[in-house]
Amino acid sequence: MLACPLMIFELFVFLGGLYLLITGKLKLPNNLQLEGRPARLAGILLAAPLPLAVVRLVARSALSTQAQTSLGVVELALLLIGLISVPTIALLTKTTPKSAASAQTAPIAPALEKPAAPAPELPVDRPQLTQLRLILAERFDEEEFRTLCFDLGIDYDELRGEGQAAKARELVAYFERRQQVDKIIQAGRLQRPDIAWKELTPPIQ
Repeated sequence: MLACPLMIFELFVFLGGLYLLITGKLKLPNNLQLEGRPARLAGILLAAPLPLAVVRLVARSALSTQAQTSLGVVELALLLIGLISVPTIALLTKTTPKSAASAQTAPIAPALEKPAAPAPELPVDRPQLTQLRLILAERFDEEEFRTLCFDLGIDYDELRGEGQAAKARELVAYFERRQQVDKIIQAGRLQRPDIAWKELTPPIQ
């Protein structure tokens, strides 16, 4: 009585094994999948029990009871091995869509995280910076200096220090750190063309 349902079940298992042999791929739960040789190996194991069952039934009259029992045990063992082999091979090979996606995006991540190369530092002539600071502190009155800061996008009141000399020092230091001292020269030349800005050497200009 058990033979008929078992044969039907083995037929479905055989069809599943045949599908694996033909297509070479199978998607499983939990994002697991079989592809290529592992899938075909699992297909062979799934398809093996049914031919053995057919042989056992066809040759039943010629086989002894003990031989039929032995074949039945082998048949059930192959069936269990075939069913267990599918998830086992999938776990051992670890071929998952998620891992494939991460493998494709892996080379991109370092490129995104790669820090930008620092800008090359230009040589700065300290005496010329001092000369520029003195020009701002002594040749500009407070309103002219406030206007210069406005043109440069700097809030005069946000500059540290008390008095115009200290604020001129902080303004020059701010643009020196950003290697943009030439912006002070350009803005100053527009506001006070009477000052000899050309006397400042090229490292600043």
